[in-house]
Amino acid sequence: MLEPSRVAEETGYERPDKQQRALAAGFADTSAFEDNDFPGPLVLPNDAIDSDPKYPLQSFADWKKLITPTAAPLQRKKIYIAAPPGRTKHCPRLYEMQWPHKDHSPPQSVHVLGYLAAFYTGFEVVELPENTLIFDKWTEGAASSPSDSSVALNTPKESVRIRKRPMPKNGRGFQLNLNVMLDAAIAVLPSDALALILLMDFDMYEDNDDEFGCGRAYGGSHVCIVSSFRYNPSLDRSLELDRDHLWPASHCAKYVQEQVDKFIEPAEADQESKATKSLQHSVPLARAIRAHPSGKSSSYDMWLERICRTASHELGHCLGMDYCMYYACIMQGSNSIAEDLGQPPYPCPIDNAKLYALIEMRGDAAKVGIHRHRVGEGPEAILAKLQPALAERSISHRVAIIDKVDDFEGEIGRSFAVLRQIAVQTKMAVTKNEFPIILAGNCSSSAAVLAGLNAAGLDQEDLDVFWPDAHADTHVPDDPGIGYFDSMGIAMLTGLCWKGHMNDIEGHNPFHFSRLHLLGIRSYEAEEMTRLHDHDASILFLRRRTRV
Repeated sequence: MLEPSRVAEETGYERPDKQQRALAAGFADTSAFEDNDFPGPLVLPNDAIDSDPKYPLQSFADWKKLITPTAAPLQRKKIYIAAPPGRTKHCPRLYEMQWPHKDHSPPQSVHVLGYLAAFYTGFEVVELPENTLIFDKWTEGAASSPSDSSVALNTPKESVRIRKRPMPKNGRGFQLNLNVMLDAAIAVLPSDALALILLMDFDMYEDNDDEFGCGRAYGGSHVCIVSSFRYNPSLDRSLELDRDHLWPASHCAKYVQEQVDKFIEPAEADQESKATKSLQHSVPLARAIRAHPSGKSSSYDMWLERICRTASHELGHCLGMDYCMYYACIMQGSNSIAEDLGQPPYPCPIDNAKLYALIEMRGDAAKVGIHRHRVGEGPEAILAKLQPALAERSISHRVAIIDKVDDFEGEIGRSFAVLRQIAVQTKMAVTKNEFPIILAGNCSSSAAVLAGLNAAGLDQEDLDVFWPDAHADTHVPDDPGIGYFDSMGIAMLTGLCWKGHMNDIEGHNPFHFSRLHLLGIRSYEAEEMTRLHDHDASILFLRRRTRV
């Protein structure tokens, strides 16, 4: 199903139409917006939207108003992960009281870190130093005996009292209060942290009315917490969790209809809803649903996947993203484990636009020009596979390494220092009648390659440039918004920007747009497309606009 169930009409939820969604995603030209493969929220009985159908929408423009230098200072660039706290020798053996962990160890925090580093590509995701937080016994005043109602969570500077209560419904074990643990996380928040997530293996509660809590974020304070406790697959049977209809099979039309019919009088058989019919128009979703029963995962993998999706959701709140009311989306709210696991693990087009913009405005997306760092690691990774393949085929070759430029000031200075060397090495290779293959970590390197070819005597007027990239790369520094240096490669190549710096590259002459061919671009801003059309660039296989 691509549209909400009949519950939406009963409860008063009205999903914004396609034009409204396009505007919410920041599209000036709504005709270029395509979201046919992104389903809407299901809105099943007792789901979060069913409980609060009028929850405020947050558009891309609304979100941008929140991302101010005060809310997200420029020096805050890293996402920290705090592993589940250890314990001192004085702390009671907490784990022995937690029955779901008796036979299974929770997923390792390093695996969660790896997932979040991929999900939030563009930010540096690192682990908080070990033992920054550690459980200890809590003693009341002068008493020396441990408290039965509290446990201590030690930071390097203080001991924070964490309230403890028995498990609800006569369950075995106990729960810890997540609010106070978030206070402890705030106390150890590094000065360069855009967000900190505290992983917890124990069950949690927020207030006395809560049965449990799996995750919570104090977005304005840059901290969040996620518990693995309730996601243990060994609990699925007691929760009556239908594994056959977790995402993406949660959008199976027949299943949705059955769930709705339990609470609302069934619709007439001949009145098939538009939502049911629309499934055939989403090939990816239909294929995913058909493939779902054949997928088999280990208990560890299922447990890890559940933790990772909630971790990425809570971190989204730390980055200013509110609950999504537009789509089935990682940022949806949920009222139950079943609803949680029936939602997709990816951001919708609107939240993806927010994330994309934040990476470019506040992230550590490139750090270009630094030797063997982030994008600078790519060339040697490719070379490690390429060289054995060349040797196996008896293809002689030599490798020229660009000198380190780490001493140059700033990203722009380092980048142009690299570009100048690329042009020199390209010219040298062509002069020796060699075929240059340039392995570089950023797109603007192409402008230096063309300069080197021109300097070696290959008249660029006789050359065509093919640009197979998801991005249009035609930004200039004066464009509003992102100011991301590596989105300017074509503009640099064609002489639209950084003219003084480009003229310092041997052989550089602005390349004519008429001999430039962009292949398969799908991530672009309106000003980029205007620039490309005004200069008669050739655009082949133009894809519908998405953020990449």
